[in-house]
Amino acid sequence: MIHSKKWIVCLISIVLLIPLVLCGCGKTRVEVDGHAMEPTLKSGDVVFADPINGVPKNGEIIVIQKKTGYTKPIIKRVIAVEGQSLRFDYENERIFVDEMQISEPYIKETTFSGIYCEDSIPEVIPEGKVFVLGDNRAVSLDSRSSKIGLIDVNEIIGVVHLE
Repeated sequence: MIHSKKWIVCLISIVLLIPLVLCGCGKTRVEVDGHAMEPTLKSGDVVFADPINGVPKNGEIIVIQKKTGYTKPIIKRVIAVEGQSLRFDYENERIFVDEMQISEPYIKETTFSGIYCEDSIPEVIPEGKVFVLGDNRAVSLDSRSSKIGLIDVNEIIGVVHLE
């Protein structure tokens, strides 16, 4: 009789845990594809994105699902959000957000090698948009390019929290 109660408790526990494991408690599982986020994330790494409400914070890594042109999610770092000013100092290789130089100890190479910034980048990020860059700037296709451009907040799946 005692053993059957243990089995019932065990079975109930398993039944209750299965949905939590399968759904990830609202998190989205994404496999990193490419080298744009190195050294922070490497191709083949698996990350989980927590859903967000509203606008992400500067410096957060986000998962994006572009509505057109991309079948796989994109993973990038938020540099500036709506209402913030953004300025590139090409001569001294620095980025300024709201006239404050940002510190980026996570980047692999300078922002100004490889892909260049196009003239279409606004001085102030429009409402409902964010400006993103990959950590490996020499190979990252990101908001500097018209192929990705500014990200609409509605295209953000979630925020990645690294442990």
